[in-house]
Amino acid sequence: MDRLKSIDKDPQESINTQPFTSINTDQPEVEASSGRWCVANPHIPDQVVQAAAEWACQQSVACCSRIQLGQNCFLPNTIKDHASVVFNTYYQNYKHQGGSCDFNGAAVITDTDPSHGSCQFESAPDSK
Repeated sequence: MDRLKSIDKDPQESINTQPFTSINTDQPEVEASSGRWCVANPHIPDQVVQAAAEWACQQSVACCSRIQLGQNCFLPNTIKDHASVVFNTYYQNYKHQGGSCDFNGAAVITDTDPSHGSCQFESAPDSK
């Protein structure tokens, strides 16, 4: 998919192509007074993060529109920065319908606003 920065892949390397799910009932709830954001897990390899972000883009084109060249979240142009925008957009749009911030371990919840410059990350209130 050309929506995210491509990675050179070893053709012999086996990559898990199982579909991603946004539902994770094992993830503990994290409370924060000012907001919660979903960002790329810094401890997961870029290939895994990219595959999860591509899955999210396939679910909703809106998740990837802001990381396109010339858009407000294109820079910094890294896989994890782009994936953080995608994961957070998906999470904020679908968390009230059972969506979580997991993406098979490629994403995590943070209570630190990842917004930078003109790239603002939304944070919708959680339903109680």
